[in-house]
Parts: sequence; C-alpha cells; structure tokens
Amino acid sequence: MNERNDDMSTRLETEKQEAAAREADNGIAKEFLFAIPMFILSAIVWMAALMGMHYIEMGSLF
Repeated sequence: MNERNDDMSTRLETEKQEAAAREADNGIAKEFLFAIPMFILSAIVWMAALMGMHYIEMGSLF
C-alpha cells in the first residue's frame, strides 16, 4: 500500500510540474511568432491563385 502512495505522490508531482510548464508556455508572443509566417504563406498562396486565374483568363501572366 505504501508503494502505491509513493506512486501517486510522484504522479501528482509530475502532473503539477507539467501544469506549471503549460501555464508558463501560455504567452501571446508565441501566437504572434506562429501567425506571422502563416500570414506570409497565405498571402503567397492568395497571389498565386490570383495570378493563376489571370493566366487562365488572359493567356499570359503579364
């Protein structure tokens, strides 16, 4: 029984450490660092789609 209590307390300690790490990692800066490349990538895809539609309609890109 004592072994089980030791297991539970170690597990509880681990859960507390993981929860603290999750809370510390919960910043808005990481979201912006992720969003900026996504905005750039979506702009590139959007421009490629527009150029593709223009090419289909006009027969040349420029």
